[in-house]
Amino acid sequence: MRAGEEARLVVTYSISHELRLLRLDPDECQRWVDFTCHFWHQWSERCTYEGPYRDQVMRSALVLKALPNSPNGAIVAAPTTSVPEDVGGDRNWDYRYTWLRDSSFTLYALFALGYTGEAHAFMQWLQRTTAGRARDLQVLYGVGGERFLPEIVRVVEHVADHWQEPDEGIWEVRGGRQHFVHSKVMAWVACDRGLRLARARNLRCGERRWTELRDEIRRPVDTEGVDEATGAFVQTLGSKTMDASNLLLPLFRFVPAEDPRVAATVREVECLLSREGLVYRYRAGDGLSGDEAPFAIRSFWLVDNLVLIGEIERARTLFERLLGHLNDVGLLGEEIDPATGEQVGNFPQAFRHVGLINSAIQLGRAQGRVTSK
Repeated sequence: MRAGEEARLVVTYSISHELRLLRLDPDECQRWVDFTCHFWHQWSERCTYEGPYRDQVMRSALVLKALPNSPNGAIVAAPTTSVPEDVGGDRNWDYRYTWLRDSSFTLYALFALGYTGEAHAFMQWLQRTTAGRARDLQVLYGVGGERFLPEIVRVVEHVADHWQEPDEGIWEVRGGRQHFVHSKVMAWVACDRGLRLARARNLRCGERRWTELRDEIRRPVDTEGVDEATGAFVQTLGSKTMDASNLLLPLFRFVPAEDPRVAATVREVECLLSREGLVYRYRAGDGLSGDEAPFAIRSFWLVDNLVLIGEIERARTLFERLLGHLNDVGLLGEEIDPATGEQVGNFPQAFRHVGLINSAIQLGRAQGRVTSK
């Protein structure tokens, strides 16, 4: 095609024996194009974020908005499957499912930009999907699950029953269950947020017991989850292995930014897990063959931590280096190959754009440049 020419194409899906060709009405096609453009422009104008890197933030917000299933509110982690992390290797995943972990990050980012409807829709989907099974939550769900959950604070009771058990951790490792520091912290977060929710909503709960449970969960992290030699949080209780997920601890308010363990963890992650600002999850074996590439979201977590400990200029430099990995239409995939700079894995992925949005907001706040419309 040449400049000024137009062509209209409808892409559809049908079972082969039911396939039929449609005659396209040019005016009807244009109406749908106009309607689509109007919808996205209108949605974009509702963004309340006014701060640095707004174009990149808005582009990431559009990616996140495209991932929910509009009829029921479920949110997929990425719209693709089997795009390999390691070409020719075993690390090929199907991300067309709803992970509670990924969805919570996605909603947090959208909420920070002023979008609340997506959060309410997702909570309704979650209530339907987990109705009657809140004490047996799954890591991920299919998009079409429909169940109703009357009392969401029952999740704390699930934590009370299971927090002392080993698990596969945030990265779902295949090397056997362990007592991951991040998992214990997330159990603490469930209790802490459950208490806050119950107080804010005047819901009945065993407040004293939940408070004691929260403190009990915290103790092993404080005593066994820190390397005495470095002062940094480690991957599993009693180990010396580093894990980038511990960059989330100050972001989840498990520890304040001024806690010396935060700076120590940043230092060890940069030393042991970072390559040209790109951060690996860990360096220990995980039961899978092949090597992983760095996850972009962990690099954004590093940006956030640098902001929290007051190293604003280093954070800004790293953030802008990460922006250099965006493709020509402003999208990020699952991982980045540090040797070539190429994007690998499923694409585009919510996690990466969530990280970009949150880091831009953190930088803007630190520089006093974030305002709302």
